[in-house]
Amino acid sequence: MPAPQLIANAVSPTTVRTTRIGEGPQLATGLQIASEGLPTWSGIEKAMVGMSNGARTTRPPNHARLKVSGQWRQSMTGVDTPGEWGIVSLYWDPTSALTPEQRGDFRGRWDDLLWLNVPGPFWTGETDTCWTGRLHAPEHVLYGGEYFSEFVYRQPRTTAEVAALAEAAWDDPFGGYGCDGDDRWTPDAVRIWWRERDRVIQYVEQLSQRWIASERADEREAAAGLQDFASYLVGPLSDDLRIYLYWLIERRSPNPSDRLPPL
Repeated sequence: MPAPQLIANAVSPTTVRTTRIGEGPQLATGLQIASEGLPTWSGIEKAMVGMSNGARTTRPPNHARLKVSGQWRQSMTGVDTPGEWGIVSLYWDPTSALTPEQRGDFRGRWDDLLWLNVPGPFWTGETDTCWTGRLHAPEHVLYGGEYFSEFVYRQPRTTAEVAALAEAAWDDPFGGYGCDGDDRWTPDAVRIWWRERDRVIQYVEQLSQRWIASERADEREAAAGLQDFASYLVGPLSDDLRIYLYWLIERRSPNPSDRLPPL
């Protein structure tokens, strides 16, 4: 009797479960990852955990695309909120998870945009220097620039991550966070930022070396975040930005069959 076919299902914009036909959700293993104008990662199954009974996945490397039973299905980033079964696309708008009250805490001035911010809907201008951002959103907020203020180095991908970043914005007395980057960034501006990324890479590496040997615990903790940012800059960020470019140009998420624009 042939092995049952694996099909991929989603429980929210970016959560993936696998189901054997006629059975319930099962552990996903050995899923093949390939590239057709989109990112390629090997061993993505190592980034997954058992998904039976609704358990959530761990977050795999950014926006992956699963090739199951010879057909493209969808992306996966580990959202932990329930939803309807269905096919998902490659980009989820994180600002859709903000409540009206949370949006009121994003009052940043685009003219004050800190050059270290990674292009995306969330960004910072002039924030305070009390270093509270990483207390709420350590996977998204770092400190840098002339006054070592807060900036967004990774865009949120889940409702929980959006909530964490919203807490960081709420805790900034300057109201320096923004959530309207989609209306501010242009494709040309994103490409310019990417072309000039060596400046960011060099800055992050130098500051990381300085803080990792610091006597201050908060600087040593921030150094770990800088190392994470450094890996992101030379790793999957390029693919994330190509997906974001598509979002900016087409004002919709790319589907698995769509070609992503170049950087």
